[in-house]
Formats: sequence, C-alpha cells, structure tokens
Amino acid sequence: MAPSFGKLLADLRIERGMTATMLAKKVGVDPSYITRLEKGRRLPPGFQLVTRISIALDLSRDGTRALEGAAVRCKLTNTLDGFQRPGRVKT
Repeated sequence: MAPSFGKLLADLRIERGMTATMLAKKVGVDPSYITRLEKGRRLPPGFQLVTRISIALDLSRDGTRALEGAAVRCKLTNTLDGFQRPGRVKT
C-alpha cells in the first residue's frame, strides 16, 4: 500500500535533512501546518502548495508525482487516519 501524504512528506523532508521549520520557511507556511500535514491532522493542500513543497524539497519528477498522487488519493477518499472527516481536525 502506498504511504499516506503525511508519511511521504515527512520521509522526503527527513531524507533531505530538513526540519519542519526549514521546510515551512521555504514554502511560506507556518511550521505547525507542516507538522499537522505530516501527522495526518490536515488534509493535503491543493496542487499549487504541493508544487511549492516539491520545489522546496528539490524533488525529482517521480518524487513530485508520488507526492501529488498521495495528495489526490487522500482527497478522493477524504480520510484522515482512516476516519471520514472533512477539512480541519480538532487537536
């Protein structure tokens, strides 16, 4: 089974030796947003932000497609950690 968007994002970020704060600064979002994405507490962002994340992580074409695919799969099933939930999840 393919990894979730959050798991894939965290793995790619760590492989590149980046902290969530470093990635957030490059992408232009709050570090807590990256953390919530990685922990599955937020649905994946739209195409434009996924593209900015891919650029910030310097992903190959295949890496970008994998991240986009994980985002689409999550949005299609509209799940967070296996539960049907729209949008933001209370923490």
